[in-house]
Amino acid sequence: MGGERDGVVTEAQVLEVLAACAAQGLPVWVDGGWAVDAVLGRQTRLHEDLDLAARVEDGPALEALLAGLGLVRQAGGAAWNPVYSDGEGRRVDLHLFRLDAEGRGVMDPDDPAVAYPAGSFDGRGVIAGRAVDCLPADVLWRLKTGYPPRDRDLLDLAALQAAFGFSLAGD
Repeated sequence: MGGERDGVVTEAQVLEVLAACAAQGLPVWVDGGWAVDAVLGRQTRLHEDLDLAARVEDGPALEALLAGLGLVRQAGGAAWNPVYSDGEGRRVDLHLFRLDAEGRGVMDPDDPAVAYPAGSFDGRGVIAGRAVDCLPADVLWRLKTGYPPRDRDLLDLAALQAAFGFSLAGD
């Protein structure tokens, strides 16, 4: 997964990971900033990582796949949120979940509140002209307004608001 810039994940690198997952029959959903760009159909900013939602049972196969792309699991972090890096600053951040009876993607088995809402895995978007599975815009808005936003989150929220008309409570 070598690239043009340290600490930046490019469109080509995203498509490389997604193609490798598809070739292995591993369903993944683009999350985070790349998902925002996918639902918008264009890249709006640089990305430090690629966030992917995946079923917990696919975790070992995804780890092997990422290792084959030169990414190694980093120490620390929750079991449901492993981070992989290639040593050049590029990262893939997995969000492993189990679907519950309500269709939520529960990530933390010790805290069922740490979950994707039902409908999170119904989205489609476009990255570099290729259709991808991703979190839908309304779910991205809900998740990104659920914690104190960083600068990059504010950029994502502004782009989602402009494209889809979402608004913060009190606006």
